[in-house]
Amino acid sequence: EFASYLGGIMEYYVRLTAQDRLMVQAPNKFVDAAHAVGDRVHLHWPAQASLVLADDGGSTG
Repeated sequence: EFASYLGGIMEYYVRLTAQDRLMVQAPNKFVDAAHAVGDRVHLHWPAQASLVLADDGGSTG
């Protein structure tokens, strides 16, 4: 859905469902390996690397 180059990392917002998206930060080791908006991707990570935040319905700005 969205990608940002942040120097040493790439930040991606990955659409999971119509309501849900996931923010992913990945090391920017390989310039040619960057994904384009609309690419289908497969995500995996160790459970201990996860951080889940509650949606408190707060403002976005």
